[in-house]
Amino acid sequence: MPEDAMRSAQAALKLAELHFKTDRQLAEIVGRSVEHGLMLLRAAGAPGAGGDSALSEQFLARARACRDEAERLLPTIQAEALRLPLQAKLDELRQVLSGFTGGRRPAAYC
Repeated sequence: MPEDAMRSAQAALKLAELHFKTDRQLAEIVGRSVEHGLMLLRAAGAPGAGGDSALSEQFLARARACRDEAERLLPTIQAEALRLPLQAKLDELRQVLSGFTGGRRPAAYC
């Protein structure tokens, strides 16, 4: 019996390690997606893109897709220490994205 208990403990430890590794990988994906979305919003609000509403709309659509991906994946991250900072960055992306109306950038963002 002690051997079974040891195997069970080793399996539980291995599973916990895999969960944490998966969380780290998901956190990297979410972080990149949020940063990419913010970068696209900066580009959409840049003076050169401001005159080209089609280009700004493309940037905005891609930024929304980045937000959607992050919103879909973030809840799957179990480690709160990884999830909470990403939640704050995602909230920033949402806030900046909501400031864009009709292809116009918010006055305070560039």
